[in-house]
Amino acid sequence: MKRLQLWWPWLLLMTFAALASPVGAQTTADKATARQLFFDASDAWDRQDYVAAADLYRRSNELYPAPTAALGHARALVQLGKLVDAHEQYNAILRMPLGPKPSPAFQRAVAAARVEDKALVDTIPAVVITVKGEVAAEVKLDGRALPPAAWGIKRLVDAGDRKVTATAPGHEPFERTVTVAEGEVVAVEVVLQRTAGAPTAPTATAPTEPPPSPPSGGDEPAATLGTQELIGWSLVGLGGASLVVAAITGGLFLGEKGVVDDECDDQNRCTQAGLDAVDSGRTLGVVNTITLFGGVAAAAVGLTLVLTAEDETSGEAVALTLQPSPQGTRLGLEVSF
Repeated sequence: MKRLQLWWPWLLLMTFAALASPVGAQTTADKATARQLFFDASDAWDRQDYVAAADLYRRSNELYPAPTAALGHARALVQLGKLVDAHEQYNAILRMPLGPKPSPAFQRAVAAARVEDKALVDTIPAVVITVKGEVAAEVKLDGRALPPAAWGIKRLVDAGDRKVTATAPGHEPFERTVTVAEGEVVAVEVVLQRTAGAPTAPTATAPTEPPPSPPSGGDEPAATLGTQELIGWSLVGLGGASLVVAAITGGLFLGEKGVVDDECDDQNRCTQAGLDAVDSGRTLGVVNTITLFGGVAAAAVGLTLVLTAEDETSGEAVALTLQPSPQGTRLGLEVSF
């Protein structure tokens, strides 16, 4: 049983390592490529080639997330009539972490996204699909399954022809195509007709015999954690928390780096905002380094304690000790039989 418990600490470590990875995840080449894609997207927009503009803005934003590129993507989607996707893109902009001192261009992009999305919402059409009768039906909208939780409420769609289908055992399939315009809400009632000669659903009957009771487990004692394992799991949790802090400070560090890039030139001449960002970035870098390596170390020690622990009933004892030395206090393990 102990072996089965050991898989999740490794998953925990991998998850926190992924959260910490944004530190340095976007390289200088990524940023330069994203900038060029942004310029190419602007040229496509000026040519009214909104398909190309949407694709280029999207790529730029994926390489180097920025409200300016995301705003261009949302606007191109509106021009293509993909209002639902545009609405989601506007909301993604409003959720973007900008750091403590975002650039004026980023602030203007977020403000524009908020205003444009508010005006867009009233123009997005919707359909309301209801299913008549107590039928276990499978409903689809434009070929995609519509879960029962979405029945009877507004479902945002793009303008144009929308196809509603439904199937159920013992019933004729249902299909209807409706046309919706911008700002319109169309109701569709799904009525499934029983197939001629189809048997009715069987009624539930009480079981003739009671179900077997679950095994009691005999006299096997319940698994408990020893002192060493408790210490080990505590260190793993402490390491995980440190890695979360490392991930947060790493994201803030990237935000300050973006401010420095915008407010300082190649000769390291900076505005006051750039100088403040340099100081803040240095502090965040120190905190990020300490929490990252400290978290990894704590998790590694905790896993070692868990993996080397023995059952307390086996007669062996493993103890965690702190031993003084000229170089400082040392962490050690004592094993007794």
